[in-house]
Amino acid sequence: MSNSPQLIGRVERLLVNCPPDDKISTDREEITCILTGIEGDKHATAVRDSSGVREREIFNRPKTDIRAQVMNWREWSAVSLEEMMLLAKKYGLPVTHAVALELGRAVGANMVLSGIPQFTKLAPTSLLVFPDCSWITMALNFPCRGAGDQVAKLFPGTDPALFAKHAWNIRGLVGKVFEGGKIKKGDPIEVRRRGIELPLADSDE
Repeated sequence: MSNSPQLIGRVERLLVNCPPDDKISTDREEITCILTGIEGDKHATAVRDSSGVREREIFNRPKTDIRAQVMNWREWSAVSLEEMMLLAKKYGLPVTHAVALELGRAVGANMVLSGIPQFTKLAPTSLLVFPDCSWITMALNFPCRGAGDQVAKLFPGTDPALFAKHAWNIRGLVGKVFEGGKIKKGDPIEVRRRGIELPLADSDE
């Protein structure tokens, strides 16, 4: 197991991306997580289409190519309060708790958490353990122009074209529900990271 220092965070804001395509999330005091995602969220599904943006990175298929059903590994998205404050600074916005929370809503996150300043750098398969359930991290949530457009709606004067640059490596993570249950605003979060040592290859020398 990893000898890394224990990380304990806190749930600052919970949100749901309501279908069919609400880009800006809706606040919740509590969410229910099942093994296909967050109840009521547009990303809650057992499978995804392989022509999706994230899947095309893996399958190297153009959007118009043959589609297949694949595992949904983007059931939730989360950002850290600290990284949203850094995003605010890059945009020239007030670096405040309130602005950071609104940026989290603008980028469509399901959760804004605090206490894990470099949240986006957590390795894949790290566990986010809440009192009643847990999430497993899968990948970076890469910045896109669409999120920049939503930031501009909430913060007029910001340039949507700069979002990809400003949010690079601080836009948070996506992943799957590992253990179902409820998450409440204010819940503590324990980060459990796997420490894996790869065996050395045999040598003839």
